[in-house]
Amino acid sequence: MTAADTGGEKEQYVYVGKSPERSDVKSKVTGRAVFIEDMQFRGMLYGKVLRSKYPHAHILSIDTSEAEKVTGVKGIVTGSELPFLHGEALRDKPFLARGKVRYMGEGVAAVAATREDIAEAAVELIRVQYEELPATFDPVESTRDNAPLLHEELGRYAHAPGINPISGTNICNHYQLRKGDVEKGFIESDHIFEETFTTGMVQHAFIEPHGAICLVDDDNHMTLWANNDSPYRCRKEISSALNLPTSSIRVICAPYIGGNFGGKGGLQAEAIAIALAWKIRNRPIRVMYTREDEFCSAIVRHPSSIKIKSGVKNDGTLMAREVKMYYATGAYAEKGPTVSRFGGVSGAGPYNIPHVSVDSYAVYTNRQISGAMRGYSGPQGAWAYESHMDTIARNLGIDPLELRLRHVYKDGDKHNTGQVLYSEGLKDCLVETAERMGWDRKPLAENQGRGIACMERAVKTSFGSAAFVKVNEDGTLECLTSTTSVGESSG
Repeated sequence: MTAADTGGEKEQYVYVGKSPERSDVKSKVTGRAVFIEDMQFRGMLYGKVLRSKYPHAHILSIDTSEAEKVTGVKGIVTGSELPFLHGEALRDKPFLARGKVRYMGEGVAAVAATREDIAEAAVELIRVQYEELPATFDPVESTRDNAPLLHEELGRYAHAPGINPISGTNICNHYQLRKGDVEKGFIESDHIFEETFTTGMVQHAFIEPHGAICLVDDDNHMTLWANNDSPYRCRKEISSALNLPTSSIRVICAPYIGGNFGGKGGLQAEAIAIALAWKIRNRPIRVMYTREDEFCSAIVRHPSSIKIKSGVKNDGTLMAREVKMYYATGAYAEKGPTVSRFGGVSGAGPYNIPHVSVDSYAVYTNRQISGAMRGYSGPQGAWAYESHMDTIARNLGIDPLELRLRHVYKDGDKHNTGQVLYSEGLKDCLVETAERMGWDRKPLAENQGRGIACMERAVKTSFGSAAFVKVNEDGTLECLTSTTSVGESSG
C-alpha cells in the first residue's frame, strides 16, 4: 500500500521499507515473555533421561532398582514398556531405545521426580549392560554391502508416499531423477570434470533448548505443551505412533519459542515427556534439554558427500551432469527422506543441461539424528555444484559469471523434473548483482578475492493454510491462525 501521490512528490510507502515496532518487543525486553521453562502447573514432575554411551550396542539389561529407592522419584520408564514407533517420513524411531542403541546419546531410560535435581541423581543410579556392536559413521561407507546394519526391520516400517527405503540396507530413501541420456552426453563432450564435495554436521545452537510438558489422563487424553514449530505435524506423529485419534491429543505451542532454524519440529524433548506421561498418569511432566542434551541428541543439519561429474564442450557448453548425493541422516530417518528427495530435485543446480542423472540417498549412520535446518538440503547441494562450476570455468579459462549466465534457467525452460518455469528472474539477478559488486570494473588487491554463486532449493508444496478473521464491535480485527513464533516474531 502506498500513500497518495500529491503535489508531484515522489510516492511514499506506508508499510514497505518501514521498521515497525515488533509486537513482542516489550514483553521480551522486560522479561515478561513466557517460554516453556517458565510454565508451571500444579503437581508438575520433572523428567531426566539416561543416554547411551555407545554408538551401537545391544541392550542386555536395565536395572532401575536403586533409582526407584530415591525419595521423590515418582516413576521410571524404559523403551521395553513403550511398543511404539514414531517418525514423519518413516516410522522407525522408538520413544526410548528398544533392544539396542543406535547412536551415542540415545535415550535409554527416563526418570520423573518432584524436583529436577532428584531426577538427575536417580538417572545416575540406573545401570545398563550393553553388548557393543560394530558402528558406521560415513554415509558412503554405510551403503556398502559389508556395513553394519542399523535397522533390520526397515522393510516393515510404515512410511509416507514417495519414500523409497531399501530393505536390507542402510538406505532409508533413494530418490532418482533422469533427463535425457547422460552417457550420450559424456560421449559428446570434450572435457569431463569429476569431483567430490563433503559437508559436516551443523548444530542449530538456538538460545532456548528443546522442552516439553506432557499430561496424559486415564482415558488416554493427552495435552502437550512444547516449543514446537509444527503443532499439527506433532499431533499427527503422536496419533500415528500411539494409535490415538487426533481429537484425543491437544498440542499447545509455548507463547514464545527461543529460536528454531528448522530444529524444533517433530518429537525431541516431546518424546521423552510423552514416554513418562504415558506411564505416570494425571501428572504434568516437564522435560527440558540441557545444552549437553542439545549437542548429543537434538537434530542437526545433514552431513553430506556429493559426487558430481560434468561433461563440457571446449566452448564451455554443459552437455551432461551426473550427481550422486549421500545425506547422513543419522540413527533414525526423521526428515532425511524428504531432505534427500528435495536435494535430488535440485542436485544439478539451476542450470539447463540436456542430459542429467541424479541419485540421492538418505543413509542411516550411527550418529545423532539429522533433520531440517535452514535451506533443507540446499546448502549442501549448492556447495557442490557451485564449486564445481568454478572448477570448470577456471580450467577452461571462462569467466565464472559468463558460464552461469549461459546456462541458468529462463522463463519457459523445463526444469530437470519436467516442470515449466516462469518468473524465474535468476539471470537478471546475477547481472544486477555483478554490476553492483563491480564484477568487471573494480581492481582487486593482492590479498582479495571475488566470487559469485546461486542456489536452487526445492520446497514442500503445496502447503495447506487457514485463518479466521473476526470483526469486533469497535471495528478492530482479530486474526486466528496456527502460525508459530519461532524467534523472529509473527506479530
